[in-house]
Amino acid sequence: MESSTKAYRPEKANIEPSPATIPIVNPTLHDFEAVIAEFRQAWDNGQVTTGVFTRRFEAAVEEKLQVPQAIMVQSCTAGLMLALRALDLTGEVILPAFSWTATAHAVVWNGLTPVFVDILPGTLTLNPEAVAKAITPQTAALMPVNVFGCPPEYHAFAQLAQAHGLPLIYDTAQGLGSKVQTPDGSWVYAGD
Repeated sequence: MESSTKAYRPEKANIEPSPATIPIVNPTLHDFEAVIAEFRQAWDNGQVTTGVFTRRFEAAVEEKLQVPQAIMVQSCTAGLMLALRALDLTGEVILPAFSWTATAHAVVWNGLTPVFVDILPGTLTLNPEAVAKAITPQTAALMPVNVFGCPPEYHAFAQLAQAHGLPLIYDTAQGLGSKVQTPDGSWVYAGD
């Protein structure tokens, strides 16, 4: 995958922008016939939730991200909710002001207070300098978010989290497979 600091690159677009569309991201679409064959197999054997397909997917994610274990859940929101619940935190969680609502929902569901912090223009990801200024004694965790496949500044957040003794949970719903030196998610505490 190519590196880019832009979430949308017009030169890679497979659609023609028009007044009716606002191009934001270029989706990666796989061969439809190959994908539908996998769905057909699950449909035919009636095992559409857990089992061999789930384990195959987990194994593929483990290999892609070079991690010892990947556990699939039904949604990215559930992954964030479970990661926060496992940490048993109290207080505030810093997250970007620009994100899908599920990021904040996971925080609130766990009885924590979301603290919305500014983003970087161009990448639309959480601004590390703004996060550094927002950390208080009530801060319980940092939650950067991948936006349209564009990863946040992982190393800056890792340094901030370590310096303040804070858990670092990445919302990688839009970033599976993004790369920052190593595959996205391979060295973070949790992702979805």
